[in-house]
Amino acid sequence: MIIEELTLKNFKSHKNSKIDFNEGITVILGQNGAGKSTLLEAIRFALFKKVDGNIQDMVRKPVDAQDDVSTMMVKLKFKHNHIQYEIERIKKRSSSSSTIRRLSCDKTVQITNGEKQVTEEIEKIIGVDKNSFLNAVYIRQGEITSLIDKTASDRKELISKLLNLDNLEKSWKNMINIIKEYENKIELNDRLLANKEDLLKKEKENTESTVKITEELQTDEKLKEELTNTLKELEKEVESLNQKKEKYEKNRVQIESLNKTIDETKIQLNKEETLLKTIEAKEAENKSIEKEILKLPLFKDFVEIKDKYDDKRAKLVETEQDISRINALNETLKNTKSDYEKSIEYSEKLEALNERQNLLKKDIEELNRLESSLTTINSQKGDLFDKLEQKAKAARNILNNPNLRNPEEISTEYTKQLGEKEKQQESLNNEIKECQLKISSNNTIITNTQKSLRDLKNTTDKCPICQSDISHEKHESLVEEYNNTIQECEDSNKKINENIQEKNNRLKLITDKISEIRTIEANSMIDDYNKFRNFLKEIKEINAKIESLKDKKEVYDSNEKNIEKLNENIKSLETNKQSYLTTEATLKELKSIDELESNKNSLTDEINGLKIKLKEINQKVKIPDDIKASIRYLEEKEKIYNENVGFISNKENTNNKIKEMNNKLTKENNNLDNINRENRELSYDSKIHEKTHKEYTCTDKKCVEIEKKLVENKTKKEALEKEKSDIQENIKELEKLENEQVALNDYIKLLNNIREMYGKDGVQRDLREKSKPQIELETNNIFNDFNFDYDNIKLDENYEITITKSDEILNVSMLSGGEKIVVALALRLAIAKVISKQKNELLILDEPTVHLDEERKLELIEILRDTDIAPQMLIVTHDSELIGITENIIEIRKKDGVSTYVQRE
Repeated sequence: MIIEELTLKNFKSHKNSKIDFNEGITVILGQNGAGKSTLLEAIRFALFKKVDGNIQDMVRKPVDAQDDVSTMMVKLKFKHNHIQYEIERIKKRSSSSSTIRRLSCDKTVQITNGEKQVTEEIEKIIGVDKNSFLNAVYIRQGEITSLIDKTASDRKELISKLLNLDNLEKSWKNMINIIKEYENKIELNDRLLANKEDLLKKEKENTESTVKITEELQTDEKLKEELTNTLKELEKEVESLNQKKEKYEKNRVQIESLNKTIDETKIQLNKEETLLKTIEAKEAENKSIEKEILKLPLFKDFVEIKDKYDDKRAKLVETEQDISRINALNETLKNTKSDYEKSIEYSEKLEALNERQNLLKKDIEELNRLESSLTTINSQKGDLFDKLEQKAKAARNILNNPNLRNPEEISTEYTKQLGEKEKQQESLNNEIKECQLKISSNNTIITNTQKSLRDLKNTTDKCPICQSDISHEKHESLVEEYNNTIQECEDSNKKINENIQEKNNRLKLITDKISEIRTIEANSMIDDYNKFRNFLKEIKEINAKIESLKDKKEVYDSNEKNIEKLNENIKSLETNKQSYLTTEATLKELKSIDELESNKNSLTDEINGLKIKLKEINQKVKIPDDIKASIRYLEEKEKIYNENVGFISNKENTNNKIKEMNNKLTKENNNLDNINRENRELSYDSKIHEKTHKEYTCTDKKCVEIEKKLVENKTKKEALEKEKSDIQENIKELEKLENEQVALNDYIKLLNNIREMYGKDGVQRDLREKSKPQIELETNNIFNDFNFDYDNIKLDENYEITITKSDEILNVSMLSGGEKIVVALALRLAIAKVISKQKNELLILDEPTVHLDEERKLELIEILRDTDIAPQMLIVTHDSELIGITENIIEIRKKDGVSTYVQRE
């Protein structure tokens, strides 16, 4: 497989990235957290939808409310066996989709879609499962060194994991739980089978109870039939008595109702006869009242006209008073008019002056503000000057230059000296780091040599590596060589430490000087200096504005005196002005003199007409002194008269009611006689009825009881039959369990055999032994390509590594750091080839130089640069030293939480 193009949208920290990949080596460079390893995660996600953690965590987090992250997409184009493919996986908030297509020059063909289907199609195309593929192409951080630095048992475990043998180990461990489940099932079945004897006993008891209940049911059915026949005869007799009773009771109710109706009719008849007598008395009373009430209309007309006459007289007096008042008000208006006009004239002048003062007032307020601001700025200017002088003096002393005149010169000198000191500091730090790296390298050599020395001391005239015989002189020579190597490294470390101490002393002096220089607030001094110059400019501008406003202040004061004089004049005229205004307003509300004179004449004519009407009524009837009392008396009489008329109007209706009631009494008495005769003919006896009903109730109760007993026994019988069915079903189930127990025991034996086969000494060992020669062969082939001066690499059954050189067998602890990394890389690449069945075109290395000392790192870089390991190799790293191994550099950078890439040439 060759990766050609990767497109990311909202995947982790990548918002919208499209990256092209070439064959050969491509270095993906970036700082920690920049998003470079995200590219590897995206490739795994596209191929197999495999992620570390939750898929939702792969969706980029929005940077603000407008940032749309509703759709996450990864698209991967790759080539396999000269055929181009494209995979696209999309995740939205509520849905997801996966598609794989075959690409050609003229068309695109969709192969399949669906998450599981796409993954299965990829495994078909590459010819291996996803775990084997990832183990073959993807070399994780620290994985190369782990193959050498780990113990033999840990190395064996790591290689087994890479070969996917750990899945067999997991199966071996997990199968014990499956076997345990079946053993628990057998144990449960044994407990259930223990109940079989009890079930057989219950089945026998159930049969006996069923026979007994059946006999009782037959006896009760016969008794029920006898009682039912007796009950039917009694029911007919009771029904006949009930009908007689119903008729008797109905007649009794009618008799009571008729008696009540007759009594009520007699009472009502008596009331109507009394009412008729009252009506006749009121007819006589109305004849005497009728003569008196004839005078009432004339009395009422007299009172009405007299009220109108008095009202018109009052209005005439009021009109004459209004005429006199208007004449007096006109005189007042004439006397106050001159003072009113003067007051208006003074008010207009005052208003004009106030308008001019309002215009001048803004200028006066501005003048006061400017004078206050000038005082404040002068104070701030003095404080700022003192502050600047103090900072400048301190800066000249620190920079050791008394000739610096202003903040600009101080800032220039500050930048110059700080830059020089920081360059010196950086140079010393780099020199110290180089010394520390040399010490680290020496310490590694010391540790490895000391281990080899200890191994040598534990043997006598034997090689500690291959256990072959060596001479005593060779033994002593190796001891001396190892001791000399250790001594040389320790002496070198001592000199380097002394050099580091001297450089640290110089570094401290420079660091202290940098700290002292940084106490100078150069930018702050320039800001304060500019602020001081702005204060001078602002003071000059304020003084010019104050000078231009002084003339307006004099005009404003003169106007204030004139306003005061006008206010005094207006105040002296205020009384007559208000009198004029009040009089004028009052006259506007009153009617005119002409209108009032016209009203006066009209009222006089109306009064004379009313006098004539009063005189005419006096001539028709004598008017009493207290006429209103007479009217009230006559109105009461009229009221009585009218009430009597309404009462008398009911006379004919009352006569008709009396006639109807007499007819009704005759009819109801006839009905009463007929009903009494019918009751005598019924010959109903309530005692006989009660006795027959009791006998019927008793028989019915016995029927209910026997029916209830029958239902209970039938229910018991049904329950017994159901219980018998359940018991028989349970017995059948237990018989099935007995057969199942035999099958379960056989199946557990089979599972134990399979589990034993999946164990470390079964298929795992066979696969390791089968893979070991292939891995060993491929390791030697790759190792030989690296052109190292060694003959052969061997792996024993526990994956212990030995190297042959000129017939001398060495273990990896005796190799240099660079040689170890070469062996580890060759072994890891060999494992990848075995896993991929020689189809390995792609290799991905994630941070291959991490945890490597300088020697191992340089050796690995040289191998990667000079050896054709795979047609395409992707290296993810933050180590800039790897840039030199290829021209294909993809640099990943992160800004504001979003990763982008830069194609470097």
